[in-house]
Amino acid sequence: KDSRVSLIELQTRILELSTKIRSVDGHDPDVLTIIPVSNHRLRLKAEKSGVTQFTLTDEFDNVYNIEVF
Repeated sequence: KDSRVSLIELQTRILELSTKIRSVDGHDPDVLTIIPVSNHRLRLKAEKSGVTQFTLTDEFDNVYNIEVF
């Protein structure tokens, strides 16, 4: 439920859940861009160096806290 992701500036990574993602909240858009790819996947793109975090909520109200470096 709590995870850390490391990205290099301008690098992208796909984050995938086995359940549908209902909402994404709380990241710093200057550091990280989050783009929905499907109901289960998000593309994370590091815009610049920094640290941010966001919260995912899935279709069953499970909450995941993701910290991105």
